[in-house]
Amino acid sequence: MNNDGITDLSPMPADRVADYKSNIAKTDYAQWLKIENNLTVMPFWLEGHYISAQIALHLGHSDTANAIKEELQQLLLRLPMLIDFKYSDKSAFISKDMHSWLSEKKNVQQGDVSLAANSLLQCLNDQGLEEALKMLNAQPITPELRNQFHQQYLNAQLFAHAGFNTIAQQQAQSILLACQNLTLSEWEPSFFEALSDIANNNN
Repeated sequence: MNNDGITDLSPMPADRVADYKSNIAKTDYAQWLKIENNLTVMPFWLEGHYISAQIALHLGHSDTANAIKEELQQLLLRLPMLIDFKYSDKSAFISKDMHSWLSEKKNVQQGDVSLAANSLLQCLNDQGLEEALKMLNAQPITPELRNQFHQQYLNAQLFAHAGFNTIAQQQAQSILLACQNLTLSEWEPSFFEALSDIANNNN
């Protein structure tokens, strides 16, 4: 990843994305599951979640559509740097359509996660990097992967704000590479459980 947020990740082919979007009104459960399968192997194809939510609405599952959106917003709360990341072709992780969709609920970076980050940054400003890192390391360690990665992100954020940009960049890249080895079902298992319930009810 370079200073402009351009990663080594390849985007989903534009023609396939356009095809998915243009056929939302015609998509059935089998096609929906194919899109979800794409998301398991390309967890950072964030627009896929937007498309999946639109399909859920089309098929009459508004609760599932809301759940998809909320899960994505939670992901962006934990890894807000994804908002500015770009694929290798310089296209954004989050499209204009997604920005509009996500903005229907106020600022995805607000909430408890931001409060924790603000507390750490305040400690950094008042007492220095060493004390801020102590404060971060004193937080409870949970077995959930997404929370562990969020804690690592906060660590990188502290180094960035303290002026250690190279270290922060290396840590952010390390987090991104580690996340690439995860499927979305490992990251957000509750979403896949909900989707499986729907799929089983329609068999």
